[in-house]
Amino acid sequence: MAIYIEEFLYRGKAPSSGATEAWHVILGNETDNGFGGKAVAISDPMSPAQAATAGFPLPVILAAINTAIMDQLTASQAQTTTLQAQLDALQTQNDQLHSQIIASKPE
Repeated sequence: MAIYIEEFLYRGKAPSSGATEAWHVILGNETDNGFGGKAVAISDPMSPAQAATAGFPLPVILAAINTAIMDQLTASQAQTTTLQAQLDALQTQNDQLHSQIIASKPE
């Protein structure tokens, strides 16, 4: 059983409205389906109090979101580094081929 944040929605309010902000969270629960696969059950939208009772108070939700985003950022940075190295290698190869072509032209 793996409970995770399926959705988090924050509703801000205009400062002049005097209303308070609101949020809800929807949790997912991934389980084995008995046939070797996975099944996912999705909760109804939960209020802050319901989420806290389920073990997901706002600080836990925000920490999970921040961790997921940082993991994605780190992976993207690693991918960018790999792609840049590949591009640099191709540029070097292109420069070498260009030099060979220029050198092979009769004057």
